[in-house]
Amino acid sequence: MEKNEVMEKLTYRDIDILDHSENQLDYQGCIAINVGDNNLVRRVRFEDIRIEDFRKGQLFNMRIFYNKKYCLAPGRGIEDVLLKDISYTGSGEELSILAGYNEERRVRNIRFENLRINGRIISDQMPDKPRWYKTGDMARIFIGEHVEHVTFE
Repeated sequence: MEKNEVMEKLTYRDIDILDHSENQLDYQGCIAINVGDNNLVRRVRFEDIRIEDFRKGQLFNMRIFYNKKYCLAPGRGIEDVLLKDISYTGSGEELSILAGYNEERRVRNIRFENLRINGRIISDQMPDKPRWYKTGDMARIFIGEHVEHVTFE
Protein backbone atom coordinates (compact mmCIF):
# COMPACT_ATOMS: atom_id res chain seq x y z
CA MET A 1 0.00 0.00 0.00
CA GLU A 2 1.38 3.39 -0.98
CA LYS A 3 1.67 6.02 1.69
CA ASN A 4 2.31 9.55 0.45
CA GLU A 5 4.06 11.28 3.31
CA VAL A 6 4.87 14.92 3.94
CA MET A 7 8.10 15.50 5.84
CA GLU A 8 8.23 19.08 7.07
CA LYS A 9 9.57 21.48 9.64
CA LEU A 10 12.99 19.83 9.73
CA THR A 11 15.99 21.67 11.21
CA TYR A 12 19.67 20.74 11.00
CA ARG A 13 21.85 23.14 12.98
CA ASP A 14 25.44 23.54 14.22
CA ILE A 15 27.07 20.69 12.32
CA ASP A 16 30.70 20.10 11.33
CA ILE A 17 31.19 17.86 8.29
CA LEU A 18 34.75 16.59 8.42
CA ASP A 19 34.78 14.19 5.47
CA HIS A 20 32.59 12.95 2.63
CA SER A 21 33.42 10.10 0.28
CA GLU A 22 30.64 8.64 -1.87
CA ASN A 23 31.29 6.86 -5.16
CA GLN A 24 27.65 6.69 -6.33
CA LEU A 25 26.79 9.96 -8.09
CA ASP A 26 23.09 9.54 -7.27
CA TYR A 27 23.77 9.60 -3.53
CA GLN A 28 26.32 12.35 -3.06
CA GLY A 29 25.76 15.55 -1.14
CA CYS A 30 27.05 16.78 2.21
CA ILE A 31 23.70 18.53 2.40
CA ALA A 32 21.17 16.48 0.48
CA ILE A 33 17.43 16.03 0.10
CA ASN A 34 16.49 13.23 -2.28
CA VAL A 35 12.78 12.55 -2.54
CA GLY A 36 11.06 9.47 -3.98
CA ASP A 37 8.00 7.29 -3.28
CA ASN A 38 5.46 10.11 -3.81
CA ASN A 39 6.79 11.91 -0.73
CA LEU A 40 6.97 15.68 -0.30
CA VAL A 41 9.65 17.47 1.72
CA ARG A 42 9.06 21.08 2.72
CA ARG A 43 10.06 23.76 5.23
CA VAL A 44 13.59 22.54 5.89
CA ARG A 45 16.31 24.62 7.54
CA PHE A 46 20.06 23.98 7.44
CA GLU A 47 21.95 26.47 9.59
CA ASP A 48 25.48 27.01 10.90
CA ILE A 49 27.10 24.15 9.00
CA ARG A 50 30.83 24.03 8.46
CA ILE A 51 32.20 21.69 5.78
CA GLU A 52 35.88 20.84 5.51
CA ASP A 53 37.58 19.55 2.37
CA PHE A 54 36.54 16.00 1.51
CA ARG A 55 37.54 13.15 -0.76
CA LYS A 56 34.60 12.56 -3.13
CA GLY A 57 31.14 14.08 -3.36
CA GLN A 58 29.02 17.16 -3.77
CA LEU A 59 28.26 20.01 -1.39
CA PHE A 60 24.53 20.03 -2.24
CA ASN A 61 22.22 17.54 -3.87
CA MET A 62 18.48 18.25 -3.89
CA ARG A 63 16.57 16.11 -6.33
CA ILE A 64 13.25 14.53 -7.03
CA PHE A 65 14.16 11.08 -8.28
CA TYR A 66 12.83 7.68 -9.25
CA ASN A 67 15.23 4.80 -8.75
CA LYS A 68 13.26 1.70 -9.76
CA LYS A 69 15.43 -0.48 -7.50
CA TYR A 70 14.30 1.37 -4.38
CA CYS A 71 11.22 3.46 -5.17
CA LEU A 72 7.64 2.89 -6.24
CA ALA A 73 7.34 6.40 -7.76
CA PRO A 74 9.20 9.70 -8.00
CA GLY A 75 8.85 12.15 -5.12
CA ARG A 76 6.23 14.91 -5.22
CA GLY A 77 8.52 17.82 -4.46
CA ILE A 78 11.00 19.76 -2.36
CA GLU A 79 9.80 23.18 -1.18
CA ASP A 80 10.87 26.05 1.05
CA VAL A 81 14.43 25.17 2.03
CA LEU A 82 16.67 27.67 3.83
CA LEU A 83 20.44 27.12 3.85
CA LYS A 84 21.87 29.74 6.19
CA ASP A 85 25.45 30.33 7.29
CA ILE A 86 26.94 27.42 5.38
CA SER A 87 30.71 27.47 4.86
CA TYR A 88 32.96 25.20 2.84
CA THR A 89 36.74 25.24 2.82
CA GLY A 90 38.30 22.96 0.27
CA SER A 91 38.64 21.93 -3.34
CA GLY A 92 37.45 18.32 -3.57
CA GLU A 93 33.82 18.88 -4.44
CA GLU A 94 32.05 17.59 -7.53
CA LEU A 95 29.37 19.68 -9.25
CA SER A 96 26.35 20.12 -6.92
CA ILE A 97 22.88 19.42 -8.34
CA LEU A 98 19.39 20.85 -7.81
CA ALA A 99 16.89 19.06 -10.08
CA GLY A 100 13.18 18.43 -10.24
CA TYR A 101 11.53 15.52 -12.03
CA ASN A 102 8.81 17.05 -14.23
CA GLU A 103 6.33 19.96 -14.31
CA GLU A 104 4.32 18.51 -11.41
CA ARG A 105 7.25 17.31 -9.30
CA ARG A 106 9.43 20.37 -8.74
CA VAL A 107 12.12 21.78 -6.49
CA ARG A 108 11.08 25.30 -5.47
CA ASN A 109 11.92 28.13 -3.12
CA ILE A 110 15.51 27.31 -2.19
CA ARG A 111 17.20 30.19 -0.37
CA PHE A 112 20.92 30.37 0.38
CA GLU A 113 21.85 33.03 2.97
CA ASN A 114 25.51 33.68 3.65
CA LEU A 115 26.88 30.75 1.64
CA ARG A 116 30.64 31.04 1.96
CA ILE A 117 32.99 28.98 -0.22
CA ASN A 118 36.68 29.32 0.61
CA GLY A 119 35.93 32.62 2.32
CA ARG A 120 33.97 34.07 -0.63
CA ILE A 121 30.31 34.92 -0.10
CA ILE A 122 28.12 33.67 -2.94
CA SER A 123 25.22 36.04 -3.60
CA ASP A 124 23.02 37.25 -6.42
CA GLN A 125 24.66 40.69 -6.00
CA MET A 126 28.31 39.55 -6.12
CA PRO A 127 30.33 42.42 -7.60
CA ASP A 128 32.61 40.12 -9.65
CA LYS A 129 29.85 37.87 -11.09
CA PRO A 130 29.39 38.38 -14.83
CA ARG A 131 25.79 39.48 -15.35
CA TRP A 132 25.09 36.62 -17.77
CA TYR A 133 26.13 33.98 -15.20
CA LYS A 134 23.67 32.24 -12.94
CA THR A 135 24.70 32.70 -9.32
CA GLY A 136 24.81 28.92 -8.96
CA ASP A 137 27.67 28.91 -11.49
CA MET A 138 29.78 30.83 -8.97
CA ALA A 139 29.35 27.98 -6.46
CA ARG A 140 29.50 25.07 -8.95
CA ILE A 141 25.79 24.33 -8.42
CA PHE A 142 23.90 23.04 -11.45
CA ILE A 143 20.33 24.30 -11.28
CA GLY A 144 18.45 21.95 -13.58
CA GLU A 145 15.03 21.70 -15.09
CA HIS A 146 11.89 21.91 -12.98
CA VAL A 147 13.63 24.07 -10.36
CA GLU A 148 12.26 27.52 -9.54
CA HIS A 149 13.02 30.41 -7.21
CA VAL A 150 16.57 29.73 -6.09
CA THR A 151 18.12 32.78 -4.41
CA PHE A 152 21.52 33.59 -2.96
CA GLU A 153 21.59 36.41 -0.37
